[in-house]
Amino acid sequence: MTEEETADPAMTFCAACRCNETIPDLSVEDNRAKWARLEAAKRRLFCELNMLNLDFGSAADGCAFPLSFDFKADRSSGSGGFREMDEGEVVYTGHDSGKITINIREADDAEREKLRVILGEKHRTLIGHFRHEIAHYFWEKWFGGAPPPECIRLFGDPGNPPYQEALERYYNSGPPPDWNRRFISTYATMHPFEDWAETFAFYLDMEASLFTARSLHLLEADVPADFDTRLDTMQEMGIRLNEMNRTMGLPDLVPEIVPAPAREKLRFVDRCVRANGAIANVPVA
Repeated sequence: MTEEETADPAMTFCAACRCNETIPDLSVEDNRAKWARLEAAKRRLFCELNMLNLDFGSAADGCAFPLSFDFKADRSSGSGGFREMDEGEVVYTGHDSGKITINIREADDAEREKLRVILGEKHRTLIGHFRHEIAHYFWEKWFGGAPPPECIRLFGDPGNPPYQEALERYYNSGPPPDWNRRFISTYATMHPFEDWAETFAFYLDMEASLFTARSLHLLEADVPADFDTRLDTMQEMGIRLNEMNRTMGLPDLVPEIVPAPAREKLRFVDRCVRANGAIANVPVA
């Protein structure tokens, strides 16, 4: 390999690795296996984004709004035991200005399942984290600080209430009792940012599931182009797959029920994807 190739990240790393800024400490036992699981989920995400022809990339790719990843662990005492940690020693999974941070304990099946139960979530998966956080990336990339009026009408004003206030209220009081009549998930009730992210993540779930089902000949016809037909197909397929999982004593594969307001939000996400990808030139609002 030449010195030029060694110095140029675009020539030495694949598109997925070029987006990495921080990887786990590989001298720690099991971190290599956790990193492999994270990368496998990230590559599924990238495959889907490419399938939808959505524009993203790293700083090395010359992307105007570069995407990057930090895969980090909570700082511990190093003794292998548990202790109280200061705020600065806890890694929070989230998105900030193009950077997606994921706590690598999410790659530990037992830890992730424990958090799923504690937080009362129906779904908590690695690919789900990536789809949720990439939704925040695209909100900032597409809207910045000025979401269109249709977006505010559907998801709410992201400045009212302030995010931190909404976060504290959600974890203190939980979702409203009628959440399932308006939202795709309980966490979507927390704040307009999270409603968008949960809705966008479900949209990606749907697109990936339909594409995979058609590739495996689980669908007799091609994936329908019309959004409402695609969503109906996903829900019908979900009912069948849920029954298969229940037969085996497993959680529902598609636990989400889509009420009418959530369907309208998903339709908006579909328009955004089509407007910003090369699928079709459909206006956002």
